Amino acid sequence: MSRDDETATVGTADAAPAPSVRKRRPLSRLAFLVFGLLVALYLGTLRPQEQHVRVVLGAGAPEVTAVDLEYVAADGEIAREAHFAYPAGAAPRVVAHEPQLPNGEYRLQIEVDARGGRRGIQRQVTLGGGSTQVDVSSALAREP
Repeated sequence: MSRDDETATVGTADAAPAPSVRKRRPLSRLAFLVFGLLVALYLGTLRPQEQHVRVVLGAGAPEVTAVDLEYVAADGEIAREAHFAYPAGAAPRVVAHEPQLPNGEYRLQIEVDARGGRRGIQRQVTLGGGSTQVDVSSALAREP
C-alpha cells in the first residue's frame, strides 16, 4: 500500500459522517426557529390590543344621558374605564368603545343614566380581538 493509498483511505473514512451532521444542523435550526415563533405568538396575545365593544341601548337610547363602562379583570382590578355623556335625546342606539386591553375574560360593569334613574348592569365578556356586543336594551325598558 503506498502512501497515497493511505491518505485516500483516511480521507474517505473522515468524510462519511459529515453529511449526517450537516443534515442535523438545518433541522435543529428549523426547530429552534419554530419554537421562537410560537413563543413570540404567545407573548403577542398578552399585550394590550384594540378591542371592539358595542353596547346596544336600543329603543331606550333617547332616554339615556350618560353611559359609564368599567372593565374588571379576573384579579378584580379595574383594567379600563370610559364615560360617555349625551344631551337629552341624543344618545346613539349603539355606543361604540375601542379600549386597549389584552385578550381575556372581563366583567363589564355598565352604568346607564336615563330619565327614569340610574341603572347598573353587569355582563361577563370575553375579549379576543374581535367585536363584542352587549345588549342592555331590556334593562332600559320602562316598567309598567
